[in-house]
Amino acid sequence: MTIQGFDTRPGEGSATQRAYQMLRHMIVTGVLRPGEKLKIDALRRKLDTGASPIREALSLLTSDNLVERIDQRGF
Repeated sequence: MTIQGFDTRPGEGSATQRAYQMLRHMIVTGVLRPGEKLKIDALRRKLDTGASPIREALSLLTSDNLVERIDQRGF
């Protein structure tokens, strides 16, 4: 699967790094909009990866202030 220039097939880098890069790109380009609830299962299916790399990538994006984590509600 390709998402706007990103190949989601296994390759160089960890699954977390690939998920981080793709999610960051989706945020910066407006595919994922401000205030939109990010559902791990939907992102996992869209990026064809596991839930753990998605969670780890979202945590990294939280550190970058691109994603907000709300206690007991998720990202």
